Parts: sequence; structure tokens; C-alpha cells
Amino acid sequence: MAERFSEPVSQKGLNRFLTEYVWSPDELNDRRIEAHQEDPKMRWHAGGVVSLDDTLIEKSGKKIPGAGKFYDHSTGSFVHAQNIVTSHYADWQKHYPVAFRQYYKEGSKEAAEHGFRTKIQLAMELVDDAEGREFPGVYVADTWFFCKELVDHIEGCSKSGVMGAKSDPRELEIHGTPFIF
Repeated sequence: MAERFSEPVSQKGLNRFLTEYVWSPDELNDRRIEAHQEDPKMRWHAGGVVSLDDTLIEKSGKKIPGAGKFYDHSTGSFVHAQNIVTSHYADWQKHYPVAFRQYYKEGSKEAAEHGFRTKIQLAMELVDDAEGREFPGVYVADTWFFCKELVDHIEGCSKSGVMGAKSDPRELEIHGTPFIF
């Protein structure tokens, strides 16, 4: 962030900006996406995709909001982390994040404070966010997100998507064409 300022900025100044001043991360993100859409080289188009996924951000502190024990499929072990559900725009020339939602485990104090939502429900919120920004393309996700609830939600927006399907035949009953809808 400091590289974007014309005058040198100290770490202390950046920390003060992030922690002491009132500013809206949502408004900042809205302005960032609006700026991308105003730039012909950055705006999205019908040939682009918004990918939906989640990621773990490992943490060492025990008091970090939403951090807990999560299973990391890439390592096959449990890690102390935050779980973030993301939407990311990509086409053949560019890619950038669109939005994110933090997942809080059911029964956690954060879920009690913010309301518990599944990762599928958070992904649906991200679809609604992209649709509110008039995203013209297709949604993509891996097998973890392939479920009737999310597919129906995307189709309800008059959009289509591409998702991986598990080899379990019961999973294939979700939709007539399991990989592309």
C-alpha cells in the first residue's frame, strides 16, 4: 500500500490509518471494483469467469477473530487458521479478487455475533455481490462447492457455471449436466 503514495509513508502511519481512523473496507472495495470497470483494460466481460473458492490463512495467535482448527486438504492435517470464502474474476488478460466472506464455525462466538452461515451460503452471497456489480460471465467452482443449493442460486440469476463433480453417482443427480449448467 505504501508504494501507491507519492510521499514516503512509514509503517506506523499505515498502521494508524488502518486501526485508528474510521473507514469502510466495503466502500474501499466498491471503489476498487468501480475503478476496474471504468478502465477498458480491467473491466470484466462475458468471456470472463468468477471463481468461488475457500482458503485457509494459517494463524499463530489464539485470539484472532474466527481462527480455529480447520482441516487442510492440501497437507492432510488440521491447522490453526481463518477460513475465507472468496470470489475472484479472471479472463485471458487479467485477474483480480472481487470480494470475500469470513467463515465462522457453528457455535463460535463470532458466529453468534455475526450469524452462522455455511460456506455455501457465503458463496451465494458472493454470487449476489458479483451480480449486483453486473458481472456478465460464468461462475466456476471446484467439487466442494458443487451442490443443488448453489447451482439453483446461480441459475436463479439467469447465469450458468462450470463445476467439478464427484464420482459418487448420487452427486450426479443434482443436475442433468453435472459439469456445465
